[in-house]
Amino acid sequence: MSWLTLVGRRRRGATIDQARAELAMVAGRIDSQQPGRSTTLVVAPAVSVSLPVARRNVAGIAGIVAVAFGLILVIACANVANVLLARGEARSREMATRLAIGASRGRIVRLLLAESAVVAFAGGVAGSILAWWSFRAMLPAMLAELPRVSHPRLDADPDPTVLGFGLAVTIGTALACGIVPAVVASRPRLYGSLAHPRVDARGRPRSWLRSSLVGVQVAVCFVLLVGAALLLRALQAAYTIDPGFTSKGVTIVSVDLRGTAHAGPAPQIFAQQLSDALASLPRTTGVAQVGKLPLSPGRREATFRLPNTEEDFEFDVNAVSPDYFAVLGIPIVNGRTFTRAECDRGGRAAIVTAATARRFWPGQDPVGKTIVPASGPALPLEIVGVAADAHVSRIADTDATYLYLAAGSSAEKRLTFLVKSDLRFEALVAAVRSRIATLDDGLVADVRPLEANLELWRREARAVASLAASLSVLALVLACAGLYGVVSYVVTCRRREVGIRLALGASPGAIHAQMVAETLQPVSLGLIAGIGGAVVGSRLLENRLYGVSRLDPVAFAVPILALLTIAALATVLPSWQSLRTDPMVALRRE
Repeated sequence: MSWLTLVGRRRRGATIDQARAELAMVAGRIDSQQPGRSTTLVVAPAVSVSLPVARRNVAGIAGIVAVAFGLILVIACANVANVLLARGEARSREMATRLAIGASRGRIVRLLLAESAVVAFAGGVAGSILAWWSFRAMLPAMLAELPRVSHPRLDADPDPTVLGFGLAVTIGTALACGIVPAVVASRPRLYGSLAHPRVDARGRPRSWLRSSLVGVQVAVCFVLLVGAALLLRALQAAYTIDPGFTSKGVTIVSVDLRGTAHAGPAPQIFAQQLSDALASLPRTTGVAQVGKLPLSPGRREATFRLPNTEEDFEFDVNAVSPDYFAVLGIPIVNGRTFTRAECDRGGRAAIVTAATARRFWPGQDPVGKTIVPASGPALPLEIVGVAADAHVSRIADTDATYLYLAAGSSAEKRLTFLVKSDLRFEALVAAVRSRIATLDDGLVADVRPLEANLELWRREARAVASLAASLSVLALVLACAGLYGVVSYVVTCRRREVGIRLALGASPGAIHAQMVAETLQPVSLGLIAGIGGAVVGSRLLENRLYGVSRLDPVAFAVPILALLTIAALATVLPSWQSLRTDPMVALRRE
């Protein structure tokens, strides 16, 4: 497998389709000359994030955000529908009167939908203004959370497409939410509505649809709360997890030899000179060359197979010098580290992680075993040691198939060293650049602390967790408002019933317990549905959960307790007010 990324500028008048067609012809000709080769072309206009891998990362985060906002929209829809249902029941006498004097059902539905559309348009305009203002206010903080190398250029000015989309969704949502309440409110129930407009034949408000909407709100809110809890737990793990290596006091020193006098076929000589120069710095206790830094973006992969087998396995590979494990404090649990001769002469030695040893040689000593490159006539690699597992690829990932090779066995044009020193970072930077200038005053060194790599993962986790927490709080507020509104309306409609029960000797405690139980019934059903949705939805977050299971019991238990407590509290105030009402006043209410 190989890949190639090119950037080209089209001639004036040329189209992407023309460029794609011409390149397809070229690729087809090359494939015909090399039997077994198959080229896949991706030709598209250049954008800020052009690499497919990077686009997948951006699309993954954008997908999570879009799903979260969609779920909040569902909660808002359920709230609006409940409000419109309550309003329709409150106006049932008016609707019955309109029907009695000759208004058609279609006309009443159109009237109610028009009212919903007017309210939605006003809310959409106000929301668009608030969205634009809040985005401009939050943009600096958003950019501050992004890595320094990935700052995009974002335009915070109003965009007609975005504003139009927001208004269209708002109005469409209001109409979609209003159609069912409008149809329900326009049903011809003349006698019942004129006699008792807000109760059914059993003397209770018509509530099956309202209870269903409450269940939907609770289920969706629970899914969002679990997602936020999982991400917050992952953020906690990112700050408390032991990465398995020591980053404190370790500094990264990188130089690029491309285009310099040292970029010959064998820059190992200069690499050794540079390593010796860094090792001679004051208060420096170790220097190690490394091909891929711990917790740095991207992967280096190679395909190997076990001897006398045909199955290929992908390994994460890293070329390191013998002192790499001592500098980072990663112990060699079996065997030995590389020798200097293996680095200088391209020895066929390799070190595997403990997880890799368990995967390929369970119950055996891997030292002395060999693995074979899957392509080419290269000689087998002998396993000379087993290193302890560490989070070198990504946070909370110690189970990767990982292979260390001896640095210097191939010509590296970009040299990267890890320097362990007790000097203050600023003093060490000055000393490193001064020492490199004595070797070649034209080289520019990139010097930064290794802890910055760990902070990069924490910053990403912090940004995603903060956004998820904000959205879940918004969802919780909406769900609480909807639940309280429904309970208040139901209790208000049942004041006559409560008055009769009190007049007949029922205790306030029994009435209150019944109201709480009836409120918790749709909430409990919603929680059951929400648990299933959270189990499925947590798969979307698996790649963002560092050291936390997607079925983490704490992340599921806390939202359950929170929603049950909020549902019970939402019943307390309305029922308390209802129970304080004089029974005679309640009986005379109608």
